[in-house]
Amino acid sequence: MILDGVGQELYDFEDAMRQVRARLVSMYPLVLAAVQANPNPHASVAYHVYVHFERLLLNSMTEAVCHVVSFEHDGLVARGDPTDHLRLATAAAGMRLTIKPMPSDPVAALRLKFPHHDWDIVAKLSDVDLVRARAECEHYLSKKAARVRANNLSFVDFVFHRVSDMVYVPFSEGEKHTHYERFNPTRRTWTTRHRADLIVEVQERAWGG
Repeated sequence: MILDGVGQELYDFEDAMRQVRARLVSMYPLVLAAVQANPNPHASVAYHVYVHFERLLLNSMTEAVCHVVSFEHDGLVARGDPTDHLRLATAAAGMRLTIKPMPSDPVAALRLKFPHHDWDIVAKLSDVDLVRARAECEHYLSKKAARVRANNLSFVDFVFHRVSDMVYVPFSEGEKHTHYERFNPTRRTWTTRHRADLIVEVQERAWGG
């Protein structure tokens, strides 16, 4: 059945992806065994393989280029001569690469690209205070459990500042909520999630970076 408004090329692409996933599963049986409990094990294998080889590629580029400022999902940000960096990174990667020039004023460029975002918003906690709050929590975590429980307000305060901009729990008096809303910054939409997922939000936002 062909759905209205969906071209045949989409179905062809899905068929091709299923073939790719099936081939990866046959090549990496140990990865499949590790993700067998996932809702879509074949897709999980494809993702794990992708992340693994992307990491290897970025590592080889980093060793060749040096002076790396940050890692991006599709490359590196580095200081120095871009032409020289491109030559070294291309030789190390063994594939064609290109240079993406960085704007002289990133904030001005982002304002133009995403005008619907509030670029003048002020953080509830300064970077210095946030780092200090995290360090305080990590100090308690290195002690006994009783020390953590005795300072639970420090953890509550730190987690609140890390997740409050992404998580919204609708208030309804007398109702026990089982779901909350999470903001997706990429799609710029709010989605409903079960409260069991909230621990993941805390781990990713508070302790993931």
